[in-house]
Amino acid sequence: MLSLRNCTIRYTNVTPAVRIHNIEAVRLGFEAMRIPPLYINQSYKGIIVLRDTDSYNEVDYGTFAKCVLRNKDEVFSFNRETKDEEVNYSSSKGKNKVVAESFDIESMLLYGENFGPADVSRLFTAMLPADKKPAGSPEYKYVGEGELPDGRTYEDYRTDTGTSGLEAVRFYFQGNELTRIAAASYFIRPDGKMDGRKCVLNINEFVNIPDSKLLKLPEKVEDNTERGKNK
Repeated sequence: MLSLRNCTIRYTNVTPAVRIHNIEAVRLGFEAMRIPPLYINQSYKGIIVLRDTDSYNEVDYGTFAKCVLRNKDEVFSFNRETKDEEVNYSSSKGKNKVVAESFDIESMLLYGENFGPADVSRLFTAMLPADKKPAGSPEYKYVGEGELPDGRTYEDYRTDTGTSGLEAVRFYFQGNELTRIAAASYFIRPDGKMDGRKCVLNINEFVNIPDSKLLKLPEKVEDNTERGKNK
């Protein structure tokens, strides 16, 4: 379903990203800075919708969400904020307004599909067949499988990065349904010490029916894109 670009995935990342401190702000891009710091160390829910050349991904912290909608060769990036049960949207163009940017096909070919945050993108990209991944992507090799006491089954994969580290990924299934992805990575820092991190995604839904209502801008959002004019 993922490789055919025909699906809706809803997940929960129960391992939040590493907190970004103000001391590092000079090295952060604008998009990273748009996430309020209070959300960085929280778990979050996410949505991925794929349908042909259209896509939508969302990272939802409850009262604040980052959304990216692609319609063919146009991309809309906007935030959704909920306060006192009122929902509003915003972008760099203001409240409830968006302007499309051109889809960067070269970036996708070089770095792969954007499925959301880096950890999430990496783990879903790992599920794709080799011909659907950008050149140079890590190759995950099958290393084993088993069954848990609760009836779930799992498959284990790993990828090596030479002497600098490795990543192990376990996919959990209930029957034929994917229910969880858990990954642990280990790497050598420039100072020679070993470091690592983990990422656990609970898969709440994975179906072959794209959620079409998410593949268009919310009714409250005004599209201010100027089309058909020389820029």
